[in-house]
Amino acid sequence: EQSNVMLTTAHFNTLFLALSKSRELNFLQKIEGTVEEMIALAKLGHNVAPDVTTLNHYVRAVAASDVPDRFTRAQAMVAKMKRSGVEPNSTTAKMLQSLSHECSTDQ
Repeated sequence: EQSNVMLTTAHFNTLFLALSKSRELNFLQKIEGTVEEMIALAKLGHNVAPDVTTLNHYVRAVAASDVPDRFTRAQAMVAKMKRSGVEPNSTTAKMLQSLSHECSTDQ
């Protein structure tokens, strides 16, 4: 059914926060796929471009997950977001530093 509700980046950020807290199966893949869709839609002029909040929700979700390649995944998303014009902020940097330290002590 069609709706006149225009989705925004804030709607997607809320979805990502809920997904990461739910620990739903494959939640990281769902977030990653949706970020790809957001980037594509933004290129078409829709008001859903990912922002630094999107990035921070993703990094936080990866950090809290148990995937073995979590630091690599976080770095890949930061690089993808930078290519889309989203610059990490001090919160992003702190989370990445903490995740890097956690991952180095896991080995």
